[in-house]
Amino acid sequence: MRKVYIIYRSFFDMKGDNYMVGGIQTYIRQLTELIKKRGDTPIIVQFADDNFEKNYNDICVYGVDVKGITKEHKKSKLVLDFIKKSFKKEDILIFATEDIFIPSFTNNVIVIQHGITWDLPVERGEILKIKGLKKFLWGYVHLFNTRKIKKLVCVDHNYVNWVRAQGIPISKTLYPIPNCTYIDNDIYIRNDEEVRIIFARRFEKYRGTRLFAASIERVLRKYPNVYVTFAGRGPDEEYLKRLFESNDRVEFITYQSDKSLEIHKKYDIAVVPTLGSEGTSLSLLEAMACKCAVIATNIGGITNIILDRYNGLLIMPDEKLLTEALEKLIIDKELRKTIGENAYLTASKAFNKEVWEEKWEKVLEDIDNEI
Repeated sequence: MRKVYIIYRSFFDMKGDNYMVGGIQTYIRQLTELIKKRGDTPIIVQFADDNFEKNYNDICVYGVDVKGITKEHKKSKLVLDFIKKSFKKEDILIFATEDIFIPSFTNNVIVIQHGITWDLPVERGEILKIKGLKKFLWGYVHLFNTRKIKKLVCVDHNYVNWVRAQGIPISKTLYPIPNCTYIDNDIYIRNDEEVRIIFARRFEKYRGTRLFAASIERVLRKYPNVYVTFAGRGPDEEYLKRLFESNDRVEFITYQSDKSLEIHKKYDIAVVPTLGSEGTSLSLLEAMACKCAVIATNIGGITNIILDRYNGLLIMPDEKLLTEALEKLIIDKELRKTIGENAYLTASKAFNKEVWEEKWEKVLEDIDNEI
């Protein structure tokens, strides 16, 4: 039976004690399900503080000791050395993210690119020219490194268009495969008297925490029937909790990634106000799959998903525009419902798991044909 090795930094934490919650971890879980369905054996290999072997849903997860090593390409080299000992010529390597890719001992390699990460806005105190130069160099280094990749799966067409804009021919070995979501037909009935809004993202500035917080402060003062939930964790958690500590219409929760649909069913509006570094947002797709009316910024792969006023409201990352979009959906119940229904249709028809698996099958079949 063929083995498919998936390499990542941290499926579990560095000690191998706790499963890490995040978009790439969810992506890896979906991949392992597809690999098992094909009759192959998925094996996850990650960076670790000490060597370990774990079992996750009948999948072997190996941690390779990279303690004390700072350069990621050296960590990846140690992981490849570990895999090479048991690798057969028909086996496959998948780098779960392109920024840990290094050329390996086999051509049976697939690399996943999760969206442009070097489009973050200039923050206060940064010099625009220096920031611009850094972005240029980052993009150049990325293109230089990816020349060595035989098969690159990217999660949005925004990345494809960026590559094309650099004057580089689009190779047949570049596979755009947008992210997917599970679809659940058991949708809760919403409360007509209340409007419930959710921000379900990691609490990072670039994810739009402060943009959302500033807008929602205004909204809460104006509309007493609005309730807000921040779902997640992250560096901005203390800031957000301090800002809303006296407001009993704001709550903070956490949940496991496999409970996302169950959580989103309880909300009318979901907001994805990212400032940069975004592929086809999984949290956006999960909200759409639950008939939430979504508001999202026109960043990265989000523009591959949202048609403004049809299946969501698409805005520039701006506080005034976000506030106006929130008010529009709060006031207009029929618009909320229509956008939610269209969002569900979009997720269920274009971003479902079956479509995603079909596209991934093509990549794996191409590898099969070359072995």
